Amino acid sequence: MRATPVPEFMLEPAFDPAGSGRDAIGASTTASQGLNIRHGTILTLEDINVSFDGFKALSNLSLYIGVGELRCIIGPNGAGKTTMMDVITGKTRPDNGVAYFGETLDLTRMSEVEIAQAGIGRKFQKPTVFEALSVFENLELAQKTSKTVWASLRAKLSGEQRDRIDEVLATINLDGSRQRPAGLLSHGQKQFLEIGMLLVQDPQLLLLDEPVAGMTDAETEFTA
Repeated sequence: MRATPVPEFMLEPAFDPAGSGRDAIGASTTASQGLNIRHGTILTLEDINVSFDGFKALSNLSLYIGVGELRCIIGPNGAGKTTMMDVITGKTRPDNGVAYFGETLDLTRMSEVEIAQAGIGRKFQKPTVFEALSVFENLELAQKTSKTVWASLRAKLSGEQRDRIDEVLATINLDGSRQRPAGLLSHGQKQFLEIGMLLVQDPQLLLLDEPVAGMTDAETEFTA
């Protein structure tokens, strides 16, 4: 994935100005089959408003992500960064506004599963991996394949799939830990593994919610 120089899109704090965070949104340089990006914009948010029991989490938010672009979303706790990602992935429905993936996919009318299948991947703040399974097995399970019972029972890795997992293991610096149970990884390594689990799905749009939270300086630099 290549990216343009990183612009910063600022979200004004809604409350609790203490404790800043940084999230990222990155778009692939190639579009999946059926995704219309005719005008070069892969994500469109316009005039998004979200309120919870009278509290306004997002107010007239507009954001555009181009193909191959990387954006850092910075702001203190409570600024609405996670709520914005919830809107993009269908976890939260906006009160009003426009949210499109590509030119034609209306995110406000799609389920979370449909949005994920369309090519939007998300890493949450707290890493969620299968701790009893090895690093390699986590990546194997995360691949973009049919997850029906019979398909899972008959599943067998192809040479291309194995090569892709090897490539991701090298990218996330866990090649030497491929057979290690995920539960024995450090916090930072679990963060890397979860990012890897998204990468093997080849998402067209990748959302990283505070990807370096709790990492050492060295791990933070490697993630960047």
